[in-house]
Amino acid sequence: MNEYTYNAFRTTVEDHLIIIPQIETKRGLDNVREVAVHELTTALGVGPFDLSAQLGVCGESFDNPRMHEALDQICVAAVESQKPVWMIGTVTQLRKLGISFICFGDVAAAFSPGENITAAGMKLWMRSPFAHTLICGDTDGLFGYIGDHLEIDRGGYETDSHWKMLYIDGCRLALTKGNVDKILDAGVDLFRQLQSTN
Repeated sequence: MNEYTYNAFRTTVEDHLIIIPQIETKRGLDNVREVAVHELTTALGVGPFDLSAQLGVCGESFDNPRMHEALDQICVAAVESQKPVWMIGTVTQLRKLGISFICFGDVAAAFSPGENITAAGMKLWMRSPFAHTLICGDTDGLFGYIGDHLEIDRGGYETDSHWKMLYIDGCRLALTKGNVDKILDAGVDLFRQLQSTN
């Protein structure tokens, strides 16, 4: 983005934004209808392994009655709100379960070990050679927030300091200037390599 206004954000990011809340907890399951009808929700995602653990049937197949009931509840909420559902699995298995969001085509995804600041994610998205690129981050990742040098200078979103999750494992590392550009360059290089194999 060259301009930091709401209109620039809306036309560059928001109009193309896909938000897929992932239902993987009892709380998410209890609130799945409210999540599904929310105007920002594009589709519902299912985290089957975390959800099975939350339901006390960790690692059980989709045929387990608790899992089957939970998936039915998610799919009904999605159908009622006219939203698709996404989950990992084989196409045959997913179609039997009523999962309607199966990705294929000129699509790539970049997964990073931290939470991408919008500007950093947009830079990678704009440089991708693929028609559709998903920028995915880990909110509990090793690096915390991944921001470009402007964010580091501004000190926004904890890009300039270590942050702690004492109840888990102590300190996480903040990226220094230039490292985000290296991550973006490596991401674009990996995209090009991936594209050349097809």
